[in-house]
Amino acid sequence: MVTTMRVNCYILDVIIVFLIVAFFGCCPEPPIKYNDHNPPGIFLPIASQSTVDGRVRFRETLCAVTEARKGKYPDERPCADVLHNLDEPKSTATRPFISNVNNRMIKVVIVTGIFGECIADYLLPFSDGKYFEGYQPPRDGYDYLKKLGYEVEVIVTKGRASTEANGMLVRERLQEISRATSRNIVIVAYSKGTTDVLHALTLFKEDIPKNISALVSVAGVVAGTPIADEFAGVYDSLLKEVPWSTCPPADGGAVKSLSRSEQFTWLSQHQHQLPKSVKYYSLAAFVPSERVTTVLKRFHTLLSRVDPRNDGQVLIQDAIIPGSTILGYVNADHWAVAYGFNRSKYPLWRRPVNHNSFPREVLIESILRYVAQDF
Repeated sequence: MVTTMRVNCYILDVIIVFLIVAFFGCCPEPPIKYNDHNPPGIFLPIASQSTVDGRVRFRETLCAVTEARKGKYPDERPCADVLHNLDEPKSTATRPFISNVNNRMIKVVIVTGIFGECIADYLLPFSDGKYFEGYQPPRDGYDYLKKLGYEVEVIVTKGRASTEANGMLVRERLQEISRATSRNIVIVAYSKGTTDVLHALTLFKEDIPKNISALVSVAGVVAGTPIADEFAGVYDSLLKEVPWSTCPPADGGAVKSLSRSEQFTWLSQHQHQLPKSVKYYSLAAFVPSERVTTVLKRFHTLLSRVDPRNDGQVLIQDAIIPGSTILGYVNADHWAVAYGFNRSKYPLWRRPVNHNSFPREVLIESILRYVAQDF
């Protein structure tokens, strides 16, 4: 009986997820609008003084990890197919290498994105997906990192809450985590998780714990996304109060707080309040339209009216933390870079998410090895 109820709840949750995505995706394609209240922004090349170009060293690290882990993880890809090469400087390395770092110095804190709470019973960002096959709960899906010596903790944010509400939640959790470990804390934030963590870090002001060492944004909604500007009203009117067994409405501001009008305004006012003691890294993502998973295609088409280099949710220029080290541009859509839907035994996941194979284990290990070299 309990198993049947759990399966029924699972099916309901899945249906709700795809109803929301399908509803947005089937709306007539509107123009992306801006108004006089949107703060102006500028585009700067990676070589500008405000950013650090870490792409060459990150590619070398990722290629070395790819070679070292060959045959160990699913979804293998050649190193050259994992990252786009957007006019990168040439590597001076004679051969790939994996630096000799002490992984036991690092505690990895993974932060979920929008609606992440809604599927957290089934899958978490960068987890190995074995729970889908009935082996283990998703929180145990980081054994591949633990075997390398890392401690891992997940902050599951409120899936339907605003960045303001989640910022306070993340601040409290980071405070608790920092008290409980002497390791360097590396936060790996996915999608809206980045937005929530940025808000949280400004709330620390001068009392940020010394062992919070780095924030890595993976496909982060740093400056907002035009998709949220267009669909926040639709979500508020029709979907904000939809019952969800694992994902209560909270303050209902999840979509609106990712809009360019909201988040870019916040960023323009608060980026100088981000703690200088934390190192910042950005990893954006984009794919051509033929490699976007089905349920994200309409979003990709909409964003392509601004720039085809998008992951189906975020434009690459909106995924970079100001003043951060840019690790690279991943060849994956917004879901493939973090979630292993393709490893599910349930066709409800696999069929609509049809371009989801990606070497996530290799990616996050490469991120952690790169960041550790900066300590």
